[in-house]
Amino acid sequence: MKKDKNSVTIKNKEYWKVKGKWISENKKGNEYTVSGAKILEKLDKELELSNQELKPSGFGDIISKVTKVVGVVECPGCERRKKYLNKFSWLKKSRDLTEDEEEFILDLHSRKQMSGPEQKRLFALYNEITRSRIELCACPGLTQQMIIRLEKFVEILQ
Repeated sequence: MKKDKNSVTIKNKEYWKVKGKWISENKKGNEYTVSGAKILEKLDKELELSNQELKPSGFGDIISKVTKVVGVVECPGCERRKKYLNKFSWLKKSRDLTEDEEEFILDLHSRKQMSGPEQKRLFALYNEITRSRIELCACPGLTQQMIIRLEKFVEILQ
């Protein structure tokens, strides 16, 4: 089954939701309906978290969302224009970052992985600085976007 907005991967096992029921595959490739209240509750929560998105930070994000809705596939040129238009951002910070927070953000950008406590710190910092309510999840695309947005507030880069 192709991964989409209604699928979740937990411990290298993929689950997808079809008509309100969670489905998976056994080792032989046969589909089965997942049961058990705890696992179903966990899957629903994971799906909810995996579908989180950051609010648009600029005009480029808005144009990108509109073009995706109408079926336009983004090319490298579209991506460049999006980055350029996002320079005109309305994303504002609630306070200045401390030197320690700036170093933390720059350090995360230079690495490919982060620990659990670092991830918690990133989400807490992002929510505080941007007045957001993003819940902690392990979505690499989301955390990467958060780091990129926080970098805009780092005094060294401005």
